Amino acid sequence: MNSLHKEKQQSQAEVFSKKAGVLISSQFIEIGYVKTIKVLLVIYMDMINGRQEMAIRFENHFPADCSKTRVSKVGTIDEDELDVLIKSISILKNQVFQSYPEHYTEVSFLSRAGLEVGSCFADNSWDFFLKLDQNDDSTNVSLAVDDAQVLLDILQKLKGHIINLK
Repeated sequence: MNSLHKEKQQSQAEVFSKKAGVLISSQFIEIGYVKTIKVLLVIYMDMINGRQEMAIRFENHFPADCSKTRVSKVGTIDEDELDVLIKSISILKNQVFQSYPEHYTEVSFLSRAGLEVGSCFADNSWDFFLKLDQNDDSTNVSLAVDDAQVLLDILQKLKGHIINLK
């Protein structure tokens, strides 16, 4: 693989949804927003054998270069990564953002599909971010430290939806 053309990583649910020779239904349930990022629960159903996979989808619309059009960018995590993401954001909110390191510091969570949630400490303060694709700097969304609680609330609501669907 050429290092200039990195293949986009996919979540297990995305791989499931793109299977050939299968009739797949995709249901998108909007859960909420943190800043400009829409958070959705996606349910993929194999309509032949009834098997389903769920994923959490983060969507943002960025301005395209030199035009007035907007480009949609998407980041995904699998359902089985949700608890770790919730725990990671809780640690960021309750421990990391309360600390004051002596040196430049980065802390981040990375999903299988390349979604990154994290923070960096520089100039005596923490910056919080969500990067929809770790290999594409244009997908980085800056968030306020206070947005960590908003994101946690959305993810807890989403977790409740998943529990009710099982």
